[in-house]
Amino acid sequence: MFPLPADLESKLSVFTHPADSGNTLHCYFCPKCGVRVFHAGVLPDGSMRPAVAIKAGAIDCGIDWKEMKPRHIYTRSAVMELPEQWDCYETMAPALYGPAPGDDGKGKKKEE
Repeated sequence: MFPLPADLESKLSVFTHPADSGNTLHCYFCPKCGVRVFHAGVLPDGSMRPAVAIKAGAIDCGIDWKEMKPRHIYTRSAVMELPEQWDCYETMAPALYGPAPGDDGKGKKKEE
């Protein structure tokens, strides 16, 4: 996926910020409407993380989202209350990437 194909790169803008993990996060978004499309992590050695985080709202392929069990990450900065029955983590959910530095190893699950 990286480097991005020229036709895709020409349609996206990117901003970069440090991640809790110590990595660098590249956040790709539409410059016309501002919607974030995906995030890609860069490790301290400069290599790309072997995964990207695609924003669910950017997917239009007939997925029935009602069948999915939502997992909300980085809820410490949520702007609204999330239902208690959802899996909510203040930082990254440990089953995805492991705890962020300073985490309790459980992703600081919000309801705990």
